[in-house]
Amino acid sequence: QDRRRIRDGLAKIKEFDGLLGKVQRLDDRESQKPYVFAIAKTPDWAVLFDPR
Repeated sequence: QDRRRIRDGLAKIKEFDGLLGKVQRLDDRESQKPYVFAIAKTPDWAVLFDPR
C-alpha cells in the first residue's frame, strides 16, 4: 500500500530543479535532464560539455 502511494506521488512530479538545471519527467516515465560530458585523461579530467 505504501509503495503504491510513494510511486503515485513520484509519478505526479513533472519537473524539479536538479544539480545542473531542470529535470523533466516525460509521460513514458523517462527523465529529460542536462548532463556534463567529460573525458578522463591521466591524471586529469577534461569537461567537454557543460550545460550551464
